[in-house]
Amino acid sequence: MDNTCSPSWDQIDITGANRTIIDDVKSVYDLIFPYTLCPQELFIMILEINQLRTKASASLLLYEADPAHALEAHDLISRIERFLPESWAQGRPFFSEWLLLGKIYKAAVSLYCTMSLQSLTVLAPTVSLQATQTETGNELLSNLRSALKKPKLARHMVWPLVVAGIEVMHRGEATQNWIETSLGDLSRQLGTSCPLTARTVLKRYWKGGVAGWDECFDRAYVFII
Repeated sequence: MDNTCSPSWDQIDITGANRTIIDDVKSVYDLIFPYTLCPQELFIMILEINQLRTKASASLLLYEADPAHALEAHDLISRIERFLPESWAQGRPFFSEWLLLGKIYKAAVSLYCTMSLQSLTVLAPTVSLQATQTETGNELLSNLRSALKKPKLARHMVWPLVVAGIEVMHRGEATQNWIETSLGDLSRQLGTSCPLTARTVLKRYWKGGVAGWDECFDRAYVFII
């Protein structure tokens, strides 16, 4: 997840073998899950988006756009859409809370996918895609407001808040102020400065006035997750 908040050209390469990374993460996912509460299927998609960002960034530097990257991006979008939070939460105790988590991470991963790949020109900024992003952003913000009222869930909301923070560039100061306040509250609750670092990065991004995933992260911020 650290690579989501790093420039596309400056990713952490664990093994150098894409398939190996995913298989390794699947094998230790039960150890990761308590710290993220991100459904495994979506967590793996985050890794795949990271890998596509790396490939697309390399192609962009060489001025060699690869049409296969757009096909891969649309496949990822379709797979994210097919994820059903209701099915993932079914059978778990405290169903409503698991359902809320599933909805939050689905929306956050969807926005990460489209916004980060638009920054690399893999996805075109079409009217329909922008409308989808706005609708997904609305859903994410609404569910985040609910989750932050639940102490057990709130501590896991830093990354989704960062994603929302990038999406709200043009939503106005009221929404930006709410995200800023929420990150400050999480810093006190968690006893760490990581949410404050995220807040500083987002405030600089909003002040810059230029929307885009790669416009937000000028360097690797692996410690804000």
